[in-house]
Amino acid sequence: MSRPLDDLVVLDLSRLFCTSLCAAFLADFGARVIRLETTPPAARDGAGWNHEADLIHRNKQSLALDVGSEQGRTLLHQLLAKADALVTDWSVAELAALGIDYDAASKLRPDIVYGRLSGFGPVGPDKELPPIDELAAARTGMMPILPQPGQPPVYTGAGAMHAGTMLAFGVVTALFHRAVSGEGQAVDVSLFGA
Repeated sequence: MSRPLDDLVVLDLSRLFCTSLCAAFLADFGARVIRLETTPPAARDGAGWNHEADLIHRNKQSLALDVGSEQGRTLLHQLLAKADALVTDWSVAELAALGIDYDAASKLRPDIVYGRLSGFGPVGPDKELPPIDELAAARTGMMPILPQPGQPPVYTGAGAMHAGTMLAFGVVTALFHRAVSGEGQAVDVSLFGA
């Protein structure tokens, strides 16, 4: 049985739960998602489980990549030139240093769909602030209603969950647009907006 995103390749260059979850959603619908592991994977418990990793990295392939080396950056560029989409939460400065900000990525693959989770969007005075849930909650005025550490209720991370879902919808919509028009595009979802 075919799935909507069969035959599409998505690179997952993420650090955050919500961005990794976005990539898992894309994999659930048939995309071949390649998780680019730039740090050692988290430890598993005595039974071999890492529950968070098992949730957010399901249906993905994994590739260890040293982006600090010339060889690692070259491989990253080669992968990006063949991928249909990139999903990331790295800062614009980090992506530019790797030579894979949107302008550089679209030179490698003109029809790339470039999905990025940001803290506060691609423009404005806060565009360089990191995507930290508590910072977004403070800026939206939601901080006073969030639980404090060790106090009920348990914080659910709803903003992060919404951001991951919104990013997946944005990437799928951009992929549909590309199928119709042949054009790639950048999609930015801010944690602040979610």
